[in-house]
Amino acid sequence: MKKVILLVGLVVSVIVAKAQQVPLLSQYYINPYLVNPSMAGSTTEANAFLTYRKQWTGISGSPETSAFTIDSNLKNENMGVGLTFVNDVSNIIGRTNLLGSYSYKVNLNTEQALTLGTSIGFLQNRVFFERIEAENLDDPNLLSDFNNKTVLDGAIGINYNYGNFIAGFSAAQIFSNSFKYENNSDFKELGFGLVRHYTTSLQYKMTLSPRWEVQPIVLMRVAQGLDPLFDLSGVITYNNLLWTAVTYRAEVATSIAFGMNIDQRFVVNYSYEIPNKEVRAIAGGSHEFTLGIRLNRIGKKGHSGSGYTPSLDSIYTKTLIDEKFEEQDKEIEQMREDIDTYKDDLQNLIFEHGVNMSNPSELDTVNNYYMVVGISQSIEEAKNLQKNLKREAQVETKVIQSEDGAWFLLSTGEPGSIREAKSEIKSLKEKQVEEVTEIEPWVYKEEKEKKPKYAPVKTTKQVKRKDSKHKIYTKTKKQKRRKL
Repeated sequence: MKKVILLVGLVVSVIVAKAQQVPLLSQYYINPYLVNPSMAGSTTEANAFLTYRKQWTGISGSPETSAFTIDSNLKNENMGVGLTFVNDVSNIIGRTNLLGSYSYKVNLNTEQALTLGTSIGFLQNRVFFERIEAENLDDPNLLSDFNNKTVLDGAIGINYNYGNFIAGFSAAQIFSNSFKYENNSDFKELGFGLVRHYTTSLQYKMTLSPRWEVQPIVLMRVAQGLDPLFDLSGVITYNNLLWTAVTYRAEVATSIAFGMNIDQRFVVNYSYEIPNKEVRAIAGGSHEFTLGIRLNRIGKKGHSGSGYTPSLDSIYTKTLIDEKFEEQDKEIEQMREDIDTYKDDLQNLIFEHGVNMSNPSELDTVNNYYMVVGISQSIEEAKNLQKNLKREAQVETKVIQSEDGAWFLLSTGEPGSIREAKSEIKSLKEKQVEEVTEIEPWVYKEEKEKKPKYAPVKTTKQVKRKDSKHKIYTKTKKQKRRKL
């Protein structure tokens, strides 16, 4: 019986003192929602992540954790929801956690935001008495055949954004419930209590170049009655496609991770953790895998999985990005309404200057030809449309002005032949540019001596004119032209 008591005491002490009661997952830089409920819905799309961790390979009954999360922001951009499922087993102790989360963002100004979050759900705790190794399995003092125990569980969190600086705080197991396993017939019992866990994080994203970013992270975990546990991490990202991370957990372990973004939608990340010298003498390292996918946002149409950036970037800096997306979405809707008002004029323009794609000899050396994907009657709308095309369809364009100055055309280039033009149109349709611009791609033709002008650079002297629709446009004296 002494061996049994020693075994139970050893397991419980290791869980509480070293790993605490909440699983120690190291890839929070990929999925911060796992450690802070205020990060639910922190991107413009819904996210689903599956994480698996096997700690201290080579030791029977070493901690093993599986976690699944899904979260999304709601249509109004200020609220987020999420669901977390975690199953953790450490030798004879097992726990399953199911929590639903809600977050709300408050914009303090154009650069600062405060997000509050809470989670509520259930926690089931299990003690696998059948796994106890004893010399005498018939010992009447052994606990056996007890039901699982379930209690109410919850967490709270807060997140502060100031530009690229992020500060977060969260508390888990806030109700501090306890479990009691007993057998009234034998007067045997075992108690197990939950303690609150607090997590504080600081991080800052630094852009070294257009392709390289570095993000240092400091994270501190504290459980009631225990010394704090510190993580120092550094994440290096290349072109939002590949990244590597190194994490030092003071006096516990060091881990190195590698990850990638696949097809701008899927995330794969793996880390290997090397334990400290004392543990390394009796056990191997720890493995942790994360798979992620970007889904459509709840209540939002149009934003597909393209443009997915893992949490190294967009998850932590989403406050200003979300506001910008909302503003641009409104501009797109206004632009679509404007296009409806001048569809007849647009058809006339295409009739006069459009290329007949069924005529192989249509493209010649006498004229200039431009592939057009968007059109507007104001330079401001044209610039906004240009930004939206780049964001939604990843299409680069330049703005040119028609001969009469009434139209601003978004062009992707100058096709050299009908075949080349058809190939370009097919490619643009595959990118679904029509969903952004509300018009089909077409080829604009103009005589070379009347080559379309690039959008004007405004000077101090301007004269006004009206077109047939009596809309006011500006045309500069001694105009200077430039590419946008």
